[in-house]
Amino acid sequence: MMTKEKAIDILTQQVNLIDDLKNQQPFSELFKKWRRDTEIAIEKIFGSNTRHVEEFNSIPYHPLLIMEYTPESEHQEAFYKGLDDARSILQSMIGEIKEYGIDNPLGLHVEPPKPPTTPWASGSFYLVATILVIIVIGVVSHLSPIMLPIVIIGSILVVLVMVASQLRHDNKLKEATFLSLILETFKVLPLLRSNKSSKKESNNNE
Repeated sequence: MMTKEKAIDILTQQVNLIDDLKNQQPFSELFKKWRRDTEIAIEKIFGSNTRHVEEFNSIPYHPLLIMEYTPESEHQEAFYKGLDDARSILQSMIGEIKEYGIDNPLGLHVEPPKPPTTPWASGSFYLVATILVIIVIGVVSHLSPIMLPIVIIGSILVVLVMVASQLRHDNKLKEATFLSLILETFKVLPLLRSNKSSKKESNNNE
């Protein structure tokens, strides 16, 4: 049986290891062990299928959008931000235990409530959207082959936003992560516009 004091001690140890992880290379063996050990600790304390486990496992350690030109500094920044988010979540769990104790001290399996599944039962809508995207790409490829790469990239971004919206709706994506993904998507749009302008200038020069 997990006592309140033991649970606080275990989570505190995992929090204290985060500073050591920042002195290591991202995704080192030490990080992999820490992440697994922390996940197991949370499962033993709160249960194997609870909000606490879901929150910890949903922490991103990579940039939300990875392109060919994504610099290494962004990868490192995303990794450090993930560790900071993990620290905040673990500290919140410690505060929760101190304030309310442990609701599930035996680590019993707890089934979370099933979230609503929409749009169109999480399937038909995306199938129709994908078909429409394919049709648009086909039309553009005939009318203006120069615009085809931009349309393809733009369509991929639209699909990503739709999928992210559904995950957020199903509570499988945190609000902060969802907003970051949308912001990263908008960052790509100026690159598409500049690419379009450069192609127009190239055609004019010819």
